[in-house]
Amino acid sequence: MKKTLPPPPPPMPSLPCQVDAPAPITVGEKLLIKCALGEKASAASAGVEFKNGDSDVPYSLVFLDKPQVTGAVLTQSFTSYKVGHYEFAKITVKIGGETFQVPAFKFEVKTVVQGEPSPTPFPIAGPQNLSAPWWWWALWASVIAVALFLMVKRFMKWKKNRVEEESAPAQKILTPQEKFTQDLQKLESQNWHFKGEYKKFALELTVILKKAIGEKFKFPAEDLTTEEFIETLRRRQGGFFKSAGTPLTGVFETLDQIKFAKTEVSSDKCVGLIDITKNIGGILYGGDK
Repeated sequence: MKKTLPPPPPPMPSLPCQVDAPAPITVGEKLLIKCALGEKASAASAGVEFKNGDSDVPYSLVFLDKPQVTGAVLTQSFTSYKVGHYEFAKITVKIGGETFQVPAFKFEVKTVVQGEPSPTPFPIAGPQNLSAPWWWWALWASVIAVALFLMVKRFMKWKKNRVEEESAPAQKILTPQEKFTQDLQKLESQNWHFKGEYKKFALELTVILKKAIGEKFKFPAEDLTTEEFIETLRRRQGGFFKSAGTPLTGVFETLDQIKFAKTEVSSDKCVGLIDITKNIGGILYGGDK
């Protein structure tokens, strides 16, 4: 059985309209669409609405204000925010519940150049007596709000840091001798020699001595073995080695024996090593003799 196609919809009635615009048209200029209402004038009092259904350029055509009816003439103002050639073929107007097609029209939008005409299209004049769309204001409001938020946040962080810096007690810069004494006090407070952890004690005391002597005489003492360390002091720092060489050599030999478990050790022996180390520090920071 042959299927019958439904009849095509009747064509949309047309409303005689024309564009009233100067030549050349500039960006943001207010233009008019004028339509002859004829017998539809009475129906227009119930409400008129223009719509653009064929705008391939975002915001290229913007209707302004509300349609105005004067006698039998319907007027709708519009503008364009962009330079270029425009063709509009799907503008419709709704009058009293009935939709009419507005005839297609074309127009060219140009820039406004200050002074004499120039091939350079700048500076462009702004729209004339137009209110920007809501999204434009919302966008700028968001940008300003974010900028203010970041500025306030940065200021508050700076203020907090300033208060903390001002309230914090001034940190004293320790001398090498004070650092040496502080390191020994820290070792004593850890109580490794009273807990039976003699190897940890020996390793830490070795580091403290080598670090202090290496910084004093400016050589990488911590990277050297005990033999290399003692020999370097003997050759380079004869005055210091003459005064502290014997107790220093004895301390390092004992510490090596403790580290490799080659001697009997007690907490008292460790306390004695600390006392000898303090004496060596006195010689180290008291000047070469």
